Amino acid sequence: MNKVFCQPALAIGAALLVAACADTGTAVIDKEDMLASAGFVAKKADSAARIETLKSLPPHQFVTRTADGRTRYLYADPTACGCIYVGDQSAYD
Repeated sequence: MNKVFCQPALAIGAALLVAACADTGTAVIDKEDMLASAGFVAKKADSAARIETLKSLPPHQFVTRTADGRTRYLYADPTACGCIYVGDQSAYD
């Protein structure tokens, strides 16, 4: 390949890779801020039971659970915080 062509192509590729990685961090922070401001509470997976619950839930998806006649919405985030966000109907709305 032509050396004149390869250097700019490599520089552009590297810049795109850095931009893509930087955007991911912002998206995670935005998601956490939105969940917290909506009323979800982050429960850190800091015990064996919570770790098992975190592993049993689909990552980055809302799941409903009903206990004592109350519906709770769970959002497992094993990658960013290692926690489960828990909220009620008003937080989900």
